[in-house]
Amino acid sequence: ASFNDTKTLNNQPKLVVRANAGLRAGATYAVTACVNYTTSVSVRSACSTVALVMNMAPFGGTMFLRHAGDAVYEMATPIEAEMTGWQDEDQPLQYAFGYVLSTDLAAADSEASRAALIDARITWIRQPSMSRTSKFTLTRGEWLVCGFSIDSLGASARVDILVEVLARTLTPEDVDAANAQLAILQSEANTDAYLTETTNLVVAAGGGRRRRRR
Repeated sequence: ASFNDTKTLNNQPKLVVRANAGLRAGATYAVTACVNYTTSVSVRSACSTVALVMNMAPFGGTMFLRHAGDAVYEMATPIEAEMTGWQDEDQPLQYAFGYVLSTDLAAADSEASRAALIDARITWIRQPSMSRTSKFTLTRGEWLVCGFSIDSLGASARVDILVEVLARTLTPEDVDAANAQLAILQSEANTDAYLTETTNLVVAAGGGRRRRRR
C-alpha cells in the first residue's frame, strides 16, 4: 500500500487504510510506524513494526444447481441451489443467493467491474442466512445464478453458474387445465346472465313499485 491508500496525514498518530486500497485477502502486511524527535544536539527516531494479516474469504466450496428434466422452462421448472464444502475459521458461515441477466454484464472488462455490475444488478433470491439451499424459478432468458458464502467478519466468496431458461411450451395437461378453467368461467357467466334475466322478468311482471290509483 502507498501513502495514497491511506486517509492519514503526516502529523497524525493513527493510520486509516482506505477500503479500496486493494489489500489482498489472506496476505500479511508489515505496518511500520516511526516517530522523529529533536534534542538540543541531534534528531533521533524510533520505529515499531507490526504484522497485519488480512481476513481471508471462505474457500474450498462450490455451488450445485438441480432441476428436473434436461431443460429449464420459464416459471415452470423449480431450481434448487446448494452451497457446499465451504471452509473458514471465522464461523458461523452464512449463504445468500441471487441472479442477474448475463446481458447486464456485457460491459464488464475485468473481474472487479464484473463484481461491481453484479452487486448493482443482482436480484436477491434470499438474504444471508445459515441455510445452504434455496429454491426458485426464473423467467425466460440467460441468467447468471450467484451463490455467496460469507464468514462472520463479512468476507465473502462468490460462485456463478450460467442458466438458460427456455420459453414454456404448453403440454396436453396445460390445455386440459385451461379448458376446464374456461368452462368454469363460462358457467359463472351464464349463471350471472340467468340471474339478470330472471330479475328483469320479475320487474316486468309487477315486482317493481306500483302506481297509486286515483
